[in-house]
Amino acid sequence: MVNLTKGLKVWVGKIRHKRNRQVNQLNRRLEELNCEERSEENLGKIVEVKLHLNMEIDKEERYWEQRARANWLKMGDKNTALFHKGIGNMDHILFRVHSCISESMNRILLATYAKGEIIEVLKGMGPTKASGADGFQVIFYQKYWHIIGRFINFILKCVNSVQYSILINGEEGSSFRSSRGLRQGDTLSPYLFLFCGEGLFALMRLASQEGKFLGAKVCRSTPPITHLMFADDCILFGEASNRGICVLKDILEEYESCSGQCVNNNGVF
Repeated sequence: MVNLTKGLKVWVGKIRHKRNRQVNQLNRRLEELNCEERSEENLGKIVEVKLHLNMEIDKEERYWEQRARANWLKMGDKNTALFHKGIGNMDHILFRVHSCISESMNRILLATYAKGEIIEVLKGMGPTKASGADGFQVIFYQKYWHIIGRFINFILKCVNSVQYSILINGEEGSSFRSSRGLRQGDTLSPYLFLFCGEGLFALMRLASQEGKFLGAKVCRSTPPITHLMFADDCILFGEASNRGICVLKDILEEYESCSGQCVNNNGVF
């Protein structure tokens, strides 16, 4: 097994080295073609090189997807600990989080789902949609909801009460119970991440209002931009000085103490 592991690592290293070399060659070839005069032959070559380059990049993306999958199989749902860890003082962060939900809206959100509401939402979904790559289409639930809706509670009891075990090389491993109700990849995870991110943005707004943190302006008449976020990608704009870096570092450390999300300072500061 040890020799097999070493051999696989060497094999993977050779493949990645060859792929990186091909990507570099394709990028250089693309630069050469872009510098030449435009013609039908030139455009055809550019398209061909771009297709090969996209194929190599797609292979790299699939590699990292498989690596992420391997980490999930190793760590399981414990990899989402950032949603459950909060040890710092939350008052300073919550002070600048603007309230967007009124009392009446909150009562509606906390109310128990009615049977008619579930059926109404189910009927409003596209019949050919699926919950995942290996999930049933919506039309299955729409047609057989009168049967499936008697069994949901029983399914939840089965999930929470039984023990699980995994076959490893044909042998059964130790038994264990499910410990988290929200698994990685759940559709609710992005919303929980946004809730955590709102605390970071509250600290950014507070530092900007106090004059400790300067954002970037498109022009003089526009308000400063301190941060931009798309999904789980975040860009922070600040003063490129020791003072600005220290302020940003203090903000990230306070956010880390409250949310559990960590920043690798060795690679940033």
